[in-house]
Amino acid sequence: MRPLPGLVIASAALLLAPLAALAQQGQVMVQMLPNTKTLQGGQQGVIAVVLDIRPGFHAQSHKPLESAYIPTTVTVKANPNITYYEPVYPTGQIVDYPKLGRLSVYSGQTIIYVPFE
Repeated sequence: MRPLPGLVIASAALLLAPLAALAQQGQVMVQMLPNTKTLQGGQQGVIAVVLDIRPGFHAQSHKPLESAYIPTTVTVKANPNITYYEPVYPTGQIVDYPKLGRLSVYSGQTIIYVPFE
């Protein structure tokens, strides 16, 4: 079996919404870290999408409490050589904000996992 292409992360083209705007403003840093072991075809690996959200800021979780809020999502651009599976999202923290009300959010460091083979 042939090893998968060396830099899976480059071919993954992970897209985050709505965090792109926060990243451009310096409110969140996004890193994509594939597992470091060598994989053979047919073996499963995982990409860790690490969100470091600055203190005082938050992002809506993958499952916001209100439908009007935009959930944090990871979208993977298709690649014919790699099969990507549904991302695994952490549970959001339920926080009561005086002006915003009760929200399900991510803050601090949050990791979303994207399995692939």
